[in-house]
Amino acid sequence: MKNIKINGQIRAVDENISVAEFLLQIGVNSEFVVVECDEKIVLKRDFISRKMDGSCYEIIEFVGGG
Repeated sequence: MKNIKINGQIRAVDENISVAEFLLQIGVNSEFVVVECDEKIVLKRDFISRKMDGSCYEIIEFVGGG
């Protein structure tokens, strides 16, 4: 396990977890999010292969409404 900052909070995550696996673990639908790692956008096509190897993440969910 290692500690990384996600949306301003420190969280412990598995060393080799991918972005896609992490989103699934926290119950977030990857279709409706943007993930930023160390101030750079992670492309959706890279969610499966990209490991949570950065130090600071922002996960932004799109929400519909009226």
